[in-house]
Amino acid sequence: MQLLTPTHVKKFRAWLGDDERRRKDLALCIKSLRFWRRSTIAFHSGDGTMREIQEMVAEIISAARNLRALDLNPFLLFYRNTCVGASIATLQHLVRLHLRTYDDAALAVLRTIESPLRHLKLSVDGYLLTMQVQTPRLQGVLSAITHLRESLRTLEVLANLPDVPASTAASQCDPFPALRILRLIHPTSIPFDLYPLFPAAEVIKTSSKHTIQSQNEEGAMLLRRLKHLEAHPSEVLNHSKRFPQVSYLRLLGGVVGIMANGRLREIIDAIHCIDPVGLCFTVDIPLLGKDFWAGIGRAAPTLRCLMLIFRLTALTMFISMDNSESDLATSSLSRLLGELMVCIDKLPRLACLSIVVEHQNYRIRAAFDNLRVLDVNEPVPAHLSPITHTIHAFAHHVANAMPSLQHLGFAQIPPKADVLSGGEGVCGWYEDIYDAALLAGDGQAQWWSVTEGEQRRRLEIVSTRAAQDSWCASIAAGKQRTEAL
Repeated sequence: MQLLTPTHVKKFRAWLGDDERRRKDLALCIKSLRFWRRSTIAFHSGDGTMREIQEMVAEIISAARNLRALDLNPFLLFYRNTCVGASIATLQHLVRLHLRTYDDAALAVLRTIESPLRHLKLSVDGYLLTMQVQTPRLQGVLSAITHLRESLRTLEVLANLPDVPASTAASQCDPFPALRILRLIHPTSIPFDLYPLFPAAEVIKTSSKHTIQSQNEEGAMLLRRLKHLEAHPSEVLNHSKRFPQVSYLRLLGGVVGIMANGRLREIIDAIHCIDPVGLCFTVDIPLLGKDFWAGIGRAAPTLRCLMLIFRLTALTMFISMDNSESDLATSSLSRLLGELMVCIDKLPRLACLSIVVEHQNYRIRAAFDNLRVLDVNEPVPAHLSPITHTIHAFAHHVANAMPSLQHLGFAQIPPKADVLSGGEGVCGWYEDIYDAALLAGDGQAQWWSVTEGEQRRRLEIVSTRAAQDSWCASIAAGKQRTEAL
């Protein structure tokens, strides 16, 4: 349930009233609550004061006593009032918590949580970043949640963390033995010597270009256990021998930025160092050429799952200006798919291919909807949009050009989600170690399974969940086969 404005809160509280049946239903049925995300809240006539809203929010949270997931921005909710924090502390079944602002008041609330949290995400919204609000040091965050160290499985801290000597932080904090997924977003450097505090971590994600710095054997041992790595190509190259178990690789930064520095080859070299079974990177220019895709095929002979995040940039729009498509987003996507159709045979072992478009475009959405209701194995009616024809042609081409292909999917995510550059994106926090949540995009993804037909291979619509299961299974099984050999 979402209550995204003070008006929503006030109306819901009025509906709830003192009705015992409604309060019982709230306690039994509401498992997830989300309040407004941003720190700036527009109050209108009749909304009441901030204190009144705080008390209403606190009452709603307390009434939803079986709540399992809570997402809120505490910047104003915790301001000069402890009632909201006290209500959170009463929850006994909470497993997910996302605080979209964290300061000393938020850390004080974290210290009072008794529920065995499994997933914790702390972030700072853009409004507060422009105000240069200083967030607590990392060891302060870890100290505030030390009582959760046996239950916590996922920790994401997305903010401008103040620099702190690694030895100081490590000496002041207890280890988190159950944590599997760690994501620390920081603009400069988070010393890798902190990571031994997380001895069971299988996934490390960070946006810093200077974070893979292990100064001791304990840290080196942790690196060797990683299954999922998110890093810049240069960092992968510098430390590739430390990642023998990595099966899924997300390369940070788009192709354009790397090309601008004359280091496009770094992408292929980084992939070659890891030889991942699953790979994800951003394509922000639609014309990379056959040599690039052939290089990826040679660099990753075990590659089974590929996710391409197609990002619309000024350069992609410029390249697409002479195209006959009616808008630049569909034009750019058409160019990318056209290039992939020519080069897809360079990736002969793919089992799953995902194209995620970082742009909310109604024509692309309409194309997904059309292909969902049509018999996709028959020709597309001529009156439908060019991008519908392009996606249809691409799907059938790769299905027949790649005998190994089992699943093919398309999805959209909002622009500027920055999913591979340290931003929050639409994925929320991750439970799996292969980014399966991203395959769903904004929730309206289109996925097909590829089956054998009498004369040619056929496409059958499948659920996103089925595609996610196949994605994860292919990566896990592929790495196991490689290790056995």
